[in-house]
Amino acid sequence: MDTMFKCSRGFRGFFCSMCLTLIMLIPSAMASNVSGIELKESIKLAGSQLHLNGAGQRSKLFIDLYVAALYLKNKTTDAQTIINSSEVMLLQIHVVSNLITSENLTRGTKEGFEKSTHNNTEEIQEQIDDFFLAFKEPIKLGDVFEIVYLPGKGITVIKNRHVTKRLPENMAFKRALFGIWLSDNPAQDSLKQHLLGK
Repeated sequence: MDTMFKCSRGFRGFFCSMCLTLIMLIPSAMASNVSGIELKESIKLAGSQLHLNGAGQRSKLFIDLYVAALYLKNKTTDAQTIINSSEVMLLQIHVVSNLITSENLTRGTKEGFEKSTHNNTEEIQEQIDDFFLAFKEPIKLGDVFEIVYLPGKGITVIKNRHVTKRLPENMAFKRALFGIWLSDNPAQDSLKQHLLGK
């Protein structure tokens, strides 16, 4: 995901400032391979160096659906520390199955929010509904979603290098979102352990 911005003198104003605030994902050394997906050991995101905390497969009925990879500024095996953290973080989702569709990814994520909040979604329901718009376009094998949290700015969802959704800062929503994979009632226990680097 190499991204390069070059600002000419004639575009030093608005364009250059936008370039500096855009989310830049600059990969570093190769780390590992999960279900054929090559992952980087570190990624530079919006000026911060993030490190691969862990990665694993989301499976159902013995079928691999996607590979998730979690990047943090400081590695940790403590799920609650990640959920409650106000530091920059990134969760990548690499689609590895044709069974993933916009409809079932939305449905699965909805169930994930319900589990991570113990069915207490009322406070953040508006944000949840808005978040689902990131999945409205057809999804195909090989698509990559990146869920980015930037402190003070909120959540940005990127699909295949294009921003599909931005949500303003809301820590309750951020905790519920990352809790889908890391809460005490995660989407998949084994995936949680892998994301924690265990």
